[in-house]
Amino acid sequence: EEKAKQIAEEASKKLLANPVMEYYEIETHSH
Repeated sequence: EEKAKQIAEEASKKLLANPVMEYYEIETHSH
């Protein structure tokens, strides 16, 4: 159970981080 929780947290962090990083890249390249 503990490991499954850890995996779920890692997955959600990656899902959250990905769009943010892509948006940041687009913003920095457009200026």
